[in-house]
Parts: sequence; structure tokens; C-alpha cells
Amino acid sequence: MTSNYRSVCLMTLMYSLGVNAPLVPIAAHHSPEEVIAHLSSRLETHGNNTTLLLRRADEWRVLGEPSKAANDYEHALKLEAMNPLAYLGLARTRISQKRYRDAIKMAKRGVALVDTPDAQAAFHAIVASAHAEMNNHPSALVAWKAAIDCERPEVDWFLGQARTLNNLGLHPAARDALLAARNRNPSVVLQRAWIDSLILCGDFQIAERQIDAGLQRSHWKSSWLLQRAKLRVARNELILARQDAAAALKEIAIRTTPDVENPLLEQQQHVAQSLVLKLSQAGPISNSSGN
Repeated sequence: MTSNYRSVCLMTLMYSLGVNAPLVPIAAHHSPEEVIAHLSSRLETHGNNTTLLLRRADEWRVLGEPSKAANDYEHALKLEAMNPLAYLGLARTRISQKRYRDAIKMAKRGVALVDTPDAQAAFHAIVASAHAEMNNHPSALVAWKAAIDCERPEVDWFLGQARTLNNLGLHPAARDALLAARNRNPSVVLQRAWIDSLILCGDFQIAERQIDAGLQRSHWKSSWLLQRAKLRVARNELILARQDAAAALKEIAIRTTPDVENPLLEQQQHVAQSLVLKLSQAGPISNSSGN
């Protein structure tokens, strides 16, 4: 993620929160370490500055340095005790530190400082995530619903709501929530999550139609082949499921470039290999169909 992109994200959030502090211009393509060095130099030269501290805290979070990030967020709050961006960053940092109660506390302080659903949504999402991590699923569900009640909810919030519903054993409600999410945001991630939910609920025919459509319109088919393999496992069509997983592995091998990281393909490869291994080790394989 480039520094310019982070600046745009921060600016968007600042406007949504009603915060009009100026951003510090930093050239694109700089590493987080370089950005931190630049910000630290500016802080030494110009003294304490909330915007500089928040920028540096965000970079520390990118680097996976939550203690240093928390120090900067807390320092910013000493300068501006009512700064919602500082509470937002500190709450996210506490989540990464597994300090979930502290995260909820910071997020609730932040949400009290803003007065629109769009500005409050990110704080509600942190509260939901923290409750989910503590297996407090009813409270997580309430917070997810509050987060989603904004103009442009993030895909991860919809997925979090569905996970929480599934953890509560409300699988049809999770399926319906994902369909509603997909209608609001035509994300392929949400579509595939909805299809997985259809399979979990036993709605095999609807899932099959969605997968077939995806296979027909896609040049690269490995992700759809893996989803069809899951459907066929659910239908006890194990030979066909293994064939799909093997076909996905073959395509992934063609698409893989040595020495080039591709996390999505690596994840698909792991799923496909696990399926092939599991189905190869299974007992007598039948080819019976589900509904």
C-alpha cells in the first residue's frame, strides 16, 4: 500500500468524522520505515503535532509495531483529548494486541464524539470484532448491525455479521444477510460467501446455478472449481469433488510464477491440496447426488 493511498484513506476518514486537520504530504512509493523516519524528523523540528503523531502511529501499525503505535495514539490524545481519529487508531491497535475490553472502551469513547451513522460505523465495527473475539456473539451481532447501518459498509463487516450469525447457529439468517449484502455491494467476495452459506443451508440447486454462471464467465476458474468441489462434497459426490480440486490445482500451477508471491493463489492451492488429500484418504467413494 503506497503512502499516497494511505493519505487518501486517512483524508476520507477525516472528512467522514468531521476532522479537518491538514495532512502531511509524503511522496508515494516510500516504505513505512522511510515515512516514519520523515515524520519523526518533522516532530523533532516542529514539536508535538497531532496530525504527525497520528500519521506515524498508522505507519507503526502497518509495520506490526502495536506498542509504538499505541504510544503515538495516546500522545495524540494528550494533545487533543476529543480527537476521534486517535481513538479509532488506538482501538484498532488494542484489537491487534488482543486487549479486547480496552478496544471496546476506546471505540465507545470515539463513537460518542461523532454524530452520524457513517462516522460511527468504524467504531461499531471495532466493538463487534472485539466481542466476537471474546465469543460474546449476541453483543457482536448488535454492533455489526450498527456498523452496517451506514451508506457504504465495508465487505469485512458484512462477513463479520454472517460469521456471528453462524456462530449463533442462525445459518439461514446468515445466508439471508449475505444475500442482502450482495444486493448492496456486488462484491465477488460477498457472492462466494453467500454461495458457501447456501451450501451450508442445503440450498444446493441455487448454489449450483451461481457456480455454473461463475465458471462460464471466468477465464481463470480455480476459485469456482474449488467452490463446486465443496458443493459436491456436501452432495456426497466425492469423485467429482476430487476431480474439481485436481483441476483447480492444475490451473493454479499454470498461473503460479516462481519467486512471485500471490497470497490468493497460495490460499487456493492449500485448499485444493487439502481437498485432494482428504478425498483420496476417504473410504469407498460414491457418486450419489444430493438434491
